[in-house]
Amino acid sequence: MHRRSPIPPRRRAGLVLAILLLDLFSWRCFAQDATKPDTSRTDNLAVSALALLEARCVKCHSAVKSSGGLRVDSRAALLQGGDGFGPAIEPGHAEESPLIHRVEGRDGEERMPPESSGPPLDADEIDLLRRWIDAGAVWPADSTTTQPQPQTADHWAFRPIVRPVVPERDGGGRAIHPIDALIEARLEREGITPVGPADRRTLLRRLAFDLTGLPPTPEELDAFENDPDPDAYERRVESYLASPAYGERWARHWLDVVRFAESTGFETNQPRPRAWPYRDWVIAAFNADLPFDQFIRAQIAGDTLDPPHHAATGFLVAGPEDQVKSPDPGLTARQRADELFDMAAVTGTAFLGLTVGCARCHSHKFDPISQREATAIVAALAGVRHGERPWNPQAEALNGPGVQERLARRAALRRQLDDQLISWLAAAPLASPPPLADSEGRSPAVPRPPVDAGETVDRFAPVIAQALRFRVNRVNNGTEPCLDELEVWGGDPDTPSGPLMNLARRDDVRIDASGTYPNSLIHRLDHLNDGVYGNSRSWISDTPNRGWVRLTWNRPVRIEAVAWSRDRSVPRVYNDRVAVEYVIEVAERMTNQDDPEQPEPSWRVVASSWDRATETDHAEPSAEFIAATNRRDQLRRDLAGLEPPATIYAGRFEQPTQATRRFHRGDPTQPREPVPPGGIAALGVPFPLQVQADDAVLPEAHARRALADWIAHPDQVLPARVIVNRLWRHHFGRGLVTTPDDFGRNGAPPSHPELLDWLADELKRQGMRLKPIHRAIVTSAAYRRASTYDPTAAARDRDAALLWRYPPRRLEAEAIRDAMLAVSGELNRDAGGPGFDLFEPNTNYVKVYTPRSSFGPDEFRRMIYWSKPRMRLDDVFGGFDCPDAGQPAPNRTSSTTPLQALALWNSPFALGRAEALARRIERETGPQANASQQVERAFRLTLGRAPRPEEQAEAVALVERFGLAALARVLFNTNKFLFIF
Repeated sequence: MHRRSPIPPRRRAGLVLAILLLDLFSWRCFAQDATKPDTSRTDNLAVSALALLEARCVKCHSAVKSSGGLRVDSRAALLQGGDGFGPAIEPGHAEESPLIHRVEGRDGEERMPPESSGPPLDADEIDLLRRWIDAGAVWPADSTTTQPQPQTADHWAFRPIVRPVVPERDGGGRAIHPIDALIEARLEREGITPVGPADRRTLLRRLAFDLTGLPPTPEELDAFENDPDPDAYERRVESYLASPAYGERWARHWLDVVRFAESTGFETNQPRPRAWPYRDWVIAAFNADLPFDQFIRAQIAGDTLDPPHHAATGFLVAGPEDQVKSPDPGLTARQRADELFDMAAVTGTAFLGLTVGCARCHSHKFDPISQREATAIVAALAGVRHGERPWNPQAEALNGPGVQERLARRAALRRQLDDQLISWLAAAPLASPPPLADSEGRSPAVPRPPVDAGETVDRFAPVIAQALRFRVNRVNNGTEPCLDELEVWGGDPDTPSGPLMNLARRDDVRIDASGTYPNSLIHRLDHLNDGVYGNSRSWISDTPNRGWVRLTWNRPVRIEAVAWSRDRSVPRVYNDRVAVEYVIEVAERMTNQDDPEQPEPSWRVVASSWDRATETDHAEPSAEFIAATNRRDQLRRDLAGLEPPATIYAGRFEQPTQATRRFHRGDPTQPREPVPPGGIAALGVPFPLQVQADDAVLPEAHARRALADWIAHPDQVLPARVIVNRLWRHHFGRGLVTTPDDFGRNGAPPSHPELLDWLADELKRQGMRLKPIHRAIVTSAAYRRASTYDPTAAARDRDAALLWRYPPRRLEAEAIRDAMLAVSGELNRDAGGPGFDLFEPNTNYVKVYTPRSSFGPDEFRRMIYWSKPRMRLDDVFGGFDCPDAGQPAPNRTSSTTPLQALALWNSPFALGRAEALARRIERETGPQANASQQVERAFRLTLGRAPRPEEQAEAVALVERFGLAALARVLFNTNKFLFIF
């Protein structure tokens, strides 16, 4: 039988012409190898298939136009694939190739080519493509190619790190720093002469702000200026690197990179009161000089490491979370997909300097990251969820400066609080069981203090019981009752005068309830006696105005008091859902409650709300109870900043129940093939976790640990380059690569590639520790240069990117605020623990951020300890380009606006600091000092130098007319105060 030609006659002539034209223009992707005769059957099949692609597909899928991100003009492009579906062909497997699915119109997709481009492919044409793919999809011009060869494979950032050979001495025979050898060689090639060194005062101020974020004192500046020791500068470098302030300064830079904030974002933007341990871990890690590879591993899989690193996984959930959930499965799936790709994207930018998130919906347009590889990184994080988890108190101790003192202080406060609890309970008024009620069901007993949402104590004569029930009959706002903690105080029944203990925390207690608010992560029954206060760790009933909780012990106990609260956090936030009518009952013996045949136990009332006063009764508790309560509350406030929470906002880890799938066009409602955890092949480091099948579900922690090990592998070249570039950026105001989160083809090339490699190699030689790199940078002549402007050099290099001078730059918002507090003498150096709030507290469902107008010592801590909310900036320092944590901010802008001057001139914060600085100057110069002496002290404190004669005269006149605080306001607004030179 005559076999029909693969190409219909009506198009055969056109295709032959197309082949001739392609050959004429030497299109490499369709060229025949001239050294081989075109006689093989495979090559003939390939020529026909490629001609078909040219005739019907190249018009819309080529380098000129790539609809859907797909090109068909090379084998590499077909293997790379397009938007949302990975490789377009699977050589040897036509049935599994998306190209065949599309030309047949499968999966509900529009059949290709579209009607606007002509008729669809007929059966013979599709059969041709099938046979070509099944035969291996051979491409005559490069028949040995089996994998795509992205154009970025030889990109500078992916090449091995090569330490450049640098001279040890300059042309004059003097020893030269390796950094300077590389910088000055470039300056020499450009014909630029660098300026001389900075004066000592300018240099020390620059160094102090760079390494600690705080200004040097006038005494430090005087001592350094007059120190004849040739190693004086190096000693200051070591002193600042060893300071606890170093970690506080550099942690702020890292928190910008990972967009850390202490609120959820989105429309509700509720606080995350237990997110701060991650911030403290980052500070401690910098102070301890934790090797950067360990720094990486801890933030991805710290829960699998030693306890000091358990808080590090706050990195994974440092971003926003949409807490408003939807019953729509599609929206829920999209929310979850958004969360996971956000985690994967920040992991890629922070550690690898690659925009992995750009490959969510399709393969990356610029870098060798396929959609499948981006999904593989998501698969490694698939078990991570926003939320809190239990925390081992040891997790805080990286043994940084001050940790031991803090632990000792906490232990002492705990002992005091334990002692005070006994006196507080002893002073509490006794509750008497309700006598026969009146016609309205109320007790005629003498009223005790009213119910307190912050904490109510019911003390009664000791009873022996095996169970206690707290039963609510009405709440103050008619909604479901809420308890954040229920404590039962007593002891062993055989020792009536024995010590009191919280029986609700005993191991043998079992707790149950009438019902629990459904589908809530924060309102759970096991939160009722976990020792953690506040709404976010509470129990709520499932019935308005009603509900009960019951505690049952294995054997009878002695019970003397019950302390309960709706919101015991300090300060209290919530006053709704408070039980205003309740009964506390005990049962001497409990039957088997799991057996429906057993009778109800006999309950006896020991306390109730009936003998409590209402708010209008103005019942006054005893003086002894008031004193004990005040003392107890003060101890709790003192302990709040030192006590590690029982839970931390560092992610919850759940075992996935099914494999992660690639989403067509990034749409979670269109899942495609399963993808196991993996990395990016172009980086050349094999992923350490091998799987037998793509749909295998791996242990959650193993997948994250494998991802961490892959990123931190010694053969990876990007992490070292990325982190040394970040260090350089914060020392000089701009990185050697000015796109610190994008080292791909779309990012900027390095201004000094050899210097970048020298720094990266030096980091590896120093065991991945960052302090040696800081030391190398700040001891270079390039760092110690003056910032003097040279018009000749500026004509060749306007921005001083080649470092012919030190580029002056404005301080960041945090450093300005900290400096104002430091020079005014108000800076509170308390480190760690919960942060301070610059907004008024409120309980709105959608959090309202109203700026505070008054400030005290708690708000005078360093700004790193501000409980920074997302998408809401401080009214004063938000104007200084402080990022809102909505997105990573590796590069802060530096704008100049009138609002900045107004904030530093008229805001309540600035006015208060000016007054405080004036008081400090008056105190330090003494009552007999004249205006001239006060002016000199003001200049030395704020600008680090004495005033010039003309400045002295003008400042004295200002002080004599308007007062010392007016001069302080002027100095806070000077460039010399706000800039590093």
